[in-house]
Amino acid sequence: MIYSSVFNKEIFENAIKVLKEDCKISRGFTSQIVGTNSFSATTTSIITYVLSKLGSLSVEEKECLKQDILSFKINKKGFYYKSIGNEDSVTVWSTAQSCLALFEIGTNEDLFFDSIEWLCDVQSKDGGWSYNGKEDEISRIGYCLYTIIVLYKTTNKNSKVDNAINKAIHFIKNYNPKDTCEKIIKYYLLTLFKIEDRNKIQEREIVVDFINENVDELANYTIVEPGSGIHHFYVPWYVPGFYMFFRKFLEPDHPIVLFLMKWFSNNIIDRKGWSSDIHNKKIYSWATALSVLCINFWNMDCQRKSIKIKKLNDIEVIKEQMLKIMEDNSMPIYMSVCPLNGGKCNLRKKIELEYNDMNIFLDIPYQNSYLTYEKQIRATVRKSGLNVVIAKNRQKSDVLLCKVCQLIQTCKYGIADISEESLNIPFELGLMYGLGKPCAILKRKNSKQPSDVQGIEYIQYENTDEINNQLRDWIKDNVK
Repeated sequence: MIYSSVFNKEIFENAIKVLKEDCKISRGFTSQIVGTNSFSATTTSIITYVLSKLGSLSVEEKECLKQDILSFKINKKGFYYKSIGNEDSVTVWSTAQSCLALFEIGTNEDLFFDSIEWLCDVQSKDGGWSYNGKEDEISRIGYCLYTIIVLYKTTNKNSKVDNAINKAIHFIKNYNPKDTCEKIIKYYLLTLFKIEDRNKIQEREIVVDFINENVDELANYTIVEPGSGIHHFYVPWYVPGFYMFFRKFLEPDHPIVLFLMKWFSNNIIDRKGWSSDIHNKKIYSWATALSVLCINFWNMDCQRKSIKIKKLNDIEVIKEQMLKIMEDNSMPIYMSVCPLNGGKCNLRKKIELEYNDMNIFLDIPYQNSYLTYEKQIRATVRKSGLNVVIAKNRQKSDVLLCKVCQLIQTCKYGIADISEESLNIPFELGLMYGLGKPCAILKRKNSKQPSDVQGIEYIQYENTDEINNQLRDWIKDNVK
């Protein structure tokens, strides 16, 4: 375990003590409020997984918990979620979590491989899974989360498992998320299993959507429950999940992450456990397990990236920081219709992958008399930390025009020199303006201004020094 100023050794030791002493009963762990005798496969599996991840289980304890979890298993079926179960109470949710915990504590796969095959058998026709694994229920990406992780972890793969994975991949790729949470889960799975490469545009979209969807409720500690569209209290069932996903592409000091950590800091009960929501002051077993796992990952991420946070800001300060992110991270606009054929652009995915906030498209006459100016522009841009994107050797060709349109969409900014009369430059400048890209317009002194761009403010230059100085100032004022 890793400790920090925000979440110190005392908190971890107290939480582990609660889990191992106050929650452990004769068969697994208590499933809800600490001190009660109700138990289930789901909670026992969650706490077992967490304690093992934190290095808090001995070999003997792992063996005992292995037997506890396996006691919830029905032969040739999955795991039931209640203390007493039958085939009707077996669920995909409890089975996947039980298998995941058994993997974590090093259980021989043969002891539960029939349950893994059962997960394959109850996979829906669309490739997803429902809660109970019944065909008449709706498949949700949340129920795929643990299930597909289990299938990937399976070393004893056969054609049934391989086929289930392939169907699940198709389901995930084509799943239409109902809300931001489901977007996060989908993106997490796509990148975790390398189904698709990381996409910075999607990451920004998720961040902006998450803030936009929840920012007004932050002070009340509520969030949209996955798939429901309803605001609920920030039960730790969701909060740790969000951090587990966000930590793949957000820094530990990102305002969204700090808000989640603020929840943990503000809602710990007696410095030893967490409840199901902010109005319930009773410690819950699963909530405490998921919370302590999450803050350990955060402490670990801070240490790994040499980020030191001594104290978390007030929630209203964090809220302002999130609103600033929305302001600074407006999403790039893409062509909804191809200007060449009037149809849908089939390069959108490629454009998203190549897009970079530090790209700037350079549109300048390709004449020998402009080579010196082009060289200076490139030098000034590079010194500012930006990347020049340029389309050379343009001709009146639909294919090359498509290339230019594509390159413009991979950039956040633009530079256009309108010194020469040209059909291309006004068109490309119009594209940049239409796509909302801040654009520096250059014009040589004494050159005629094209009628297409009358009334637009521009930077006038006569030599390379003037280009350098004025363009540098424009970048300073416009590049964020």
